[in-house]
Amino acid sequence: MAKITDEIEAIGAIISGTLPDATIKYQHLPEKPTLGLAVIQYVESSNTTETAYHYRIDRTFRLLYYGQSEVDCLRKFELIEEVFGNTLQFKTTDYRVIPKSFGASQPFKTEGGAFCMLATLQVELRQARPQEKYEKIGVVEVETNGDKTKTECGRRK
Repeated sequence: MAKITDEIEAIGAIISGTLPDATIKYQHLPEKPTLGLAVIQYVESSNTTETAYHYRIDRTFRLLYYGQSEVDCLRKFELIEEVFGNTLQFKTTDYRVIPKSFGASQPFKTEGGAFCMLATLQVELRQARPQEKYEKIGVVEVETNGDKTKTECGRRK
C-alpha cells in the first residue's frame, strides 16, 4: 500500500545523501528557519485507472532550502535537480516511485534574512488493486482414448 510518509522519507534520504550538511525536516515549516535547512512537504495527489489490475497515483511534493545567499540556494538546487533528473525510480520501504518533473523558483530573501528557494517534485507510482483469491487446483485428471492420467498440481516430483 502506498504511503505518503514513506515517500517523504525516501525523498528526504535522497536529499540528505545529496546535501549531507543539510538539516532535513518533514511537512513542518518552522517560524524561524535556520541556514542549511531543507523542508519536504506533501502538496497533493490524484489517481487514475490504467488497467483493471492497477491504478496510477500522481503526487506533488514541495522542497524548500534555506541558504546564506541566492547563489548558495541555486547551487544546492542544481545538485538536487541533477539527482532527481538522473534517477529513473527510487524505492520506499515497499514500492518504487518514478520522478516525473522537477521545477524550481527563483531564490528570495526571507524576513529573517536567510535566502530560500522552493521547488516542486512531481512523482508517479502504480498501485495494484486487491485481487480476489481462489483456491488452487489440487488435482487434474485427463482421459484420452481410454487412458487416464492423474496429476497433483503444485507439487514438484
